[in-house]
Amino acid sequence: MPRPRNVTRSVDVHLMLPEDLVARIYARLVSSVEGRIPLGAQQKFFVRAATDLLEKLEATDATT
Repeated sequence: MPRPRNVTRSVDVHLMLPEDLVARIYARLVSSVEGRIPLGAQQKFFVRAATDLLEKLEATDATT
């Protein structure tokens, strides 16, 4: 059975990040079982991080 289509389309974004930050992120994402970063883990990390930050900023904007 095929995977259902994602309602929200994805956009290809290229980022230049500091090497030490990327190393810290990769250290958290790597799977000890697979010995690598699982497929989709980076995307999930950055989507969650951006969403959390935006929600925090929007909550701050709503209180001012």
